[in-house]
Amino acid sequence: MPLLPVALGLIAGVVLDNAIPLAPDAIIGVALFGALLGVLALRSQRHARVTLCAAVLVSVATGVVRHAVRMRFLPDHHIARIVENEPRIRTMSGRVVTAPRIVERPRDQAVAYPTAPRTRFMLDITSVDGDAGPIP
Repeated sequence: MPLLPVALGLIAGVVLDNAIPLAPDAIIGVALFGALLGVLALRSQRHARVTLCAAVLVSVATGVVRHAVRMRFLPDHHIARIVENEPRIRTMSGRVVTAPRIVERPRDQAVAYPTAPRTRFMLDITSVDGDAGPIP
């Protein structure tokens, strides 16, 4: 279970940023402090706990950054702000901006199950049908 403290740090970072949104300066400061502490502790074999604490600090900062980017620094018109966590079928209206292109999985990319080719295009969305009607 060597990655358990790192995983718990990531979870703690997401929970922390959800409860108390931190300024980007504070996030960078915690990450740099943890990295500096880790580098200094790695030079001495006797400070394994300090190295572990540094790894947890860096993973907490990474969790905060991941959550902040996902929730606070997306543009207002991003699709992630419209859809919920639970997948649902939605009807979107809009104008196709780029020509649709079929993208196949590279042959050297390993996957857990076979995937079909995907169609990719940019859509300028005008409305999304929500539970209570269209969302402009």
